[in-house]
Amino acid sequence: MAAQSAALTSIAREELRTAMEQWHAEAGTVVALDLETGAVLAAIGRNATGDDDARAAGLPVVTGSTLKTITHALALDAGVVTPETVLDCRVRTWGDKKIEDSSPHEDLTVREALAVSSNVCASRLLDKMGFDRWLAGTKKFHLGEAPATWPTITDGASFDAAMLAGGELGPATAVQLAAAYGVIFRDGNYLPPVAVGAPVGKPEPVVSAATAQTMLGLLENVITSPNGTGNSAAIPGHKVAGKTGTMPLDDKRNYASFVGRVLDGPKIVLLVGIVSGDDGAVGGKVAGPAFAKIMQRLMK
Repeated sequence: MAAQSAALTSIAREELRTAMEQWHAEAGTVVALDLETGAVLAAIGRNATGDDDARAAGLPVVTGSTLKTITHALALDAGVVTPETVLDCRVRTWGDKKIEDSSPHEDLTVREALAVSSNVCASRLLDKMGFDRWLAGTKKFHLGEAPATWPTITDGASFDAAMLAGGELGPATAVQLAAAYGVIFRDGNYLPPVAVGAPVGKPEPVVSAATAQTMLGLLENVITSPNGTGNSAAIPGHKVAGKTGTMPLDDKRNYASFVGRVLDGPKIVLLVGIVSGDDGAVGGKVAGPAFAKIMQRLMK
């Protein structure tokens, strides 16, 4: 495993540098976890001056739409929807505040909603399961924990609650989010991240194996659907499952990310996150291709 970790770290460092140069990025990180042990195989960062910054993988960043995977998984596991349940994804308002999608939608199935990363549909899923159930579920994924604690929300029907469920308010470190995705890729069980060679933690059941299997199909659809936001993470000849995220940090910069795995490849969950102020710097364009290049090289 140490040799795999060294090879992956070297490839990830090179591809992160290439992607950051292409997108004139000021920061970036790549994290890879072994699905069988939870071992952190790579946790690298880079800043705008080209220097390595090992802190990046442990810094809290508001996730953006990658959190929608968790919301969808919890709704499916609660039995309040199926992949084919139709949701009203039109613009929603709370007084003078509103939630809308990057492109307007009307009715979408749960499967379609994740593929196009619908903000509105994520809020509909929250309505169906209730905020308290959703929040309790996210804790099983070990999200909202230090150093990336979440804001306290007292009204589960509020605009802020809906924003949180869609990934707009809750931070996570790259390692935390990769570990949360490990639940989906590990038949519904959480393993705590550990150093290479350290004792393996005890698996913790989070969602059912059936829910995890269903989510694999939904995440693969993010890549293969004509309208999916993750098309750029596709690897010819392989099955890829994952989710994009784009979180505006201010008026000029986005945190663009992708997290997923090659289903018929190494048992690794890989996260790429890059901060860029370039036009069009979204997860599917910035982080998705970097994910694909890293995994293609690793599988050669």
